[in-house]
Amino acid sequence: MSYESSLIIGLWLISFCYVVWETGDRTKIQFGRYLKASEDEPFLVAIREWCKALGFLAATAAAVFAFRQFDLARERADSDRRPWIGLANPSMANQEALLGSDDELSFSIASQVKNSGLSPALQIATASEIYLSETRYSGEHKGFVRYSTQREAEATKTACAQAEQSPAANSLFPNDSAPVETYSIIDSELVREYRAEFDRVGDFAHFKVVVCVAYRAAHASNFHHTSYLLYVFPNNGRAIPSATADYQNVPVSISPGISYASVAD
Repeated sequence: MSYESSLIIGLWLISFCYVVWETGDRTKIQFGRYLKASEDEPFLVAIREWCKALGFLAATAAAVFAFRQFDLARERADSDRRPWIGLANPSMANQEALLGSDDELSFSIASQVKNSGLSPALQIATASEIYLSETRYSGEHKGFVRYSTQREAEATKTACAQAEQSPAANSLFPNDSAPVETYSIIDSELVREYRAEFDRVGDFAHFKVVVCVAYRAAHASNFHHTSYLLYVFPNNGRAIPSATADYQNVPVSISPGISYASVAD
């Protein structure tokens, strides 16, 4: 419900409370007269006053319902006219990642963002969050789905929050598209966890990266989001080499993942 509708409904409710208050005071007066004079006229006047109050309540309820329907229609119209940003053709920007002397692995994901909506999209930005795949749940479907949903939801929340704060933002008109690169870093702790996982399960070990696109419509302050899950396989299914004093190029491949907690709002 919009701020304007809430304000109008609130004023109506205050007016209704005032009418009830006044009606109560008048009822007391009329019943006092009725008891003293033993006449029916004051009693009928009191009933008439309460009928007026109930009529005002019915009118207020009808107005609240009408404004709610108006808000729903406006929200539906806004949803039909709003921008919708999607991510297409994700791939490794250089087909390789850079392994630094600090044992961190960095790479960029190149993709296209397209506005398939009916209005311009503003402040379009992407960000990513990486975590190690849940291979320890191999053969346990319920545990796998439960962990995947929770972990992906956490990563999505983090990536989308970072995208909202990103200074690198673009704008797109309807049916326009533009190339974007999402820079990602796998920190040294996660690299060490991967090596241990690789020793345990071999080339089943891989990372998952959630890429989130954040954007907003014109004349709106809230952000919309679209997230995607990708599988990241470093070094062509082999172990990540140990860090050296110099930077090393490590081949990396990515593929679309099975999402359990994707976002499109």
